[in-house]
Amino acid sequence: MRTGLEGAVPQVKVSSGRAGGYLYYFGTLRHNPSDLATRSSYQQLSIEVLQQYKFAEHCMGICFEPWFEENEPYGGSCTMFAKVRY
Repeated sequence: MRTGLEGAVPQVKVSSGRAGGYLYYFGTLRHNPSDLATRSSYQQLSIEVLQQYKFAEHCMGICFEPWFEENEPYGGSCTMFAKVRY
């Protein structure tokens, strides 16, 4: 089944040893939202997410509509992409 995302993200092999190392490292990090580096990182993330949204909306012509109902209108991402893309 085509999802509309073919070729969008390169497929890479993940080393379970490397992934486990990352998992361990992130588990040792402290929650410190007032840290300047943390605040700066989240501020930059919010700027970049907004830029992506604006690009998708204005340059790609994607129209975003909020969903206020209880259940999702699609069974999953593949179904949604198939209906939206084609």
